[in-house]
Amino acid sequence: MKDSTTMSLRHKGYISPKRAVRRVLNALRESDVIEITIPLMESPDLVFRWSSEGASEAIAQACPSR
Repeated sequence: MKDSTTMSLRHKGYISPKRAVRRVLNALRESDVIEITIPLMESPDLVFRWSSEGASEAIAQACPSR
């Protein structure tokens, strides 16, 4: 069941793009809005905030195919 709170996804180290997309899609099933934090070594962490509306476009932009 979805709640209306924000879910935060954090991951240290490398995560494959496919695994990252799976985690995002699973999180969107549980929450209306998710935040994804990407730790950067030389600057403040990068935070993406996505709602379930428009999530597929946001995921496609964040995880371009090689």
